[in-house]
Amino acid sequence: MPDSVVCIGDRYRIGGALFEVTQPRVKCNRVGIRMNELRMPALLTASGRPGFYLRVLREGEVCAGDETVKVGEARERMTVAEVNALLYSPDHPRDRLDGGELKSI
Repeated sequence: MPDSVVCIGDRYRIGGALFEVTQPRVKCNRVGIRMNELRMPALLTASGRPGFYLRVLREGEVCAGDETVKVGEARERMTVAEVNALLYSPDHPRDRLDGGELKSI
């Protein structure tokens, strides 16, 4: 699922479990330390493809090969890529902030 399509708050069912997208993955130095590449956080950020965290709304069995099914959409429709750009890019979509979508954050 591409970060440019998945929105914060979208819900997905995988197997018997239900998940909600909460935020882009946050880069940390541990990955660089483990891979012996201290530039790794910067390289991951520059890729523009952060991935995202999911919170478990309903526990259930998940098996390899289970289909990921979108079962709900967020009202605000801010993609993971847009939120990631707001966090890390100097060219972030400022108009999305000015429009009021994120003023409560």
